[in-house]
Amino acid sequence: MSIRKAIIGAVALVLSAGATPLWAASATMATTITQTLATSNERWGGCAARLVGGVASESLNMDMCRNANWVTFDCAGVMNTSKASAQRMFDSAQMAAVTGGTVRIAVTDEGPINGMCRSTAIYVSPR
Repeated sequence: MSIRKAIIGAVALVLSAGATPLWAASATMATTITQTLATSNERWGGCAARLVGGVASESLNMDMCRNANWVTFDCAGVMNTSKASAQRMFDSAQMAAVTGGTVRIAVTDEGPINGMCRSTAIYVSPR
């Protein structure tokens, strides 16, 4: 087998597995949540949270995430996020906002929605 065929096969395997594009980045940060937002449409992904200090990471493409104070959980499923999973993350964000607890939030710049980076996980530490 030639090297060219092996490379083409490897690329096809990665693409068929639904891998994250090479240009997408992610970061995890500790913060608190000051506001939550829920919409009745797909704007801002249907639900979002405002972070103290905003999304701050050198690894994220902030040109993609222009609305750096907010993250979306994609409750509307715009980026094919599971709506149930997104709603659970949003529920956790609301709990953290109400209790004043800190969160560790994982954020990706892959597929920002209305200038907001998308959260892929949230870990709540109650007070």
